[in-house]
Amino acid sequence: MDDNMLWGLVSCHHSSRKIIDYKVRQATLLIAKVMMSRISEKLKDISKQAERKYTASYSKLQELIIQEHHFKSSLNKGLQHLLQTTGASGFAMMFDGQLYTYGLVPERDQILSVIEWHKARRIYGLYYTQQFSQEDKKAGEYYKKASGILIAPLAVEGGYLVWFKKENRYVVQWAGNPHNKDTQPVKGNQQLQQYVPRKSFAVWRENITRQSESWTNEEISSAQRVALLIDSSFEKERKQLSDYNSKLNRITKDLEFFSYTVSHDLKTPLTVIRSYAQLLLLAGDSMSPKEKEITKRS
Repeated sequence: MDDNMLWGLVSCHHSSRKIIDYKVRQATLLIAKVMMSRISEKLKDISKQAERKYTASYSKLQELIIQEHHFKSSLNKGLQHLLQTTGASGFAMMFDGQLYTYGLVPERDQILSVIEWHKARRIYGLYYTQQFSQEDKKAGEYYKKASGILIAPLAVEGGYLVWFKKENRYVVQWAGNPHNKDTQPVKGNQQLQQYVPRKSFAVWRENITRQSESWTNEEISSAQRVALLIDSSFEKERKQLSDYNSKLNRITKDLEFFSYTVSHDLKTPLTVIRSYAQLLLLAGDSMSPKEKEITKRS
């Protein structure tokens, strides 16, 4: 058990009936506890290493957003950091009507299809799966590149972050076929559900396909932090632009008022001078020819 949850199970088989005495059972229980203690330590260490790795990529992205003057430019330059905030093999971002991609990703139309699938199901918040081809039949066309997906919708209209994990093929070995359970014979129309011992313990192999590695808690938490960072950074830039526009409008109005004032103040004295010049012209014969010429020019 790890954190009060079943982590794994050791099962011992015998070809015939066998009674295990109390001391042996207690010894195996002690061994299991010691073993699980070491496994828990290892799991915690792996978790901390992954968290440090994702946090480092998050910090680089945050620093890039602060340094860049244009928010969209910082996102475009930070695609690698966005990918590395999880253990995904590919990343795509839909932002302000533009699609950005990095790493191993499906084709553009296929990525848009993933986003439309998410929209159609009205899934609120973060969504993830390691077998997307079971959720969407269209995903069967690109499961090698994207068997697993992690989608984080943004507050920006139409904005999405999508991480992809490629197919991870592997073989599981079972002590017999787990899908064919031996039960007691059918009696009448009823089949008894009591299981009987296996007749064979020959190794049975199962090929796991169209499935990616699972999304860890550290990856999910990191994706949520990234989505919040982008939303808050975009909102901050939008508020700054709104403030700049308001200031610009105020400055424009002040300039218009200043221009009107200057124009009015300059125009009034000139009007008075022109009026006096016209009165002088009415004097007619009392002015010399030179004085009449100067007055006309005014």
